[in-house]
Amino acid sequence: MKRAGRHPIWNWVIHTPWVLAVIALLAVIVFFGSGAGNPLLSELLVSRLERVTGGKVELRALSIRWFAMRPP
Repeated sequence: MKRAGRHPIWNWVIHTPWVLAVIALLAVIVFFGSGAGNPLLSELLVSRLERVTGGKVELRALSIRWFAMRPP
């Protein structure tokens, strides 16, 4: 049901940011869910640990299965 008096362009102005936000959220979920984001998370983890400990941190492997339906 349309509101009387609202110009049709306002529907685009109101709904476009929401649609783009949902698309971006789905892209992030697919990116990290596929495992493509694991190297990014690995670098983030190493840099944070190095900053907190003040030493050198080396991470051999990081494998996160975001959508696995079984226990680790």
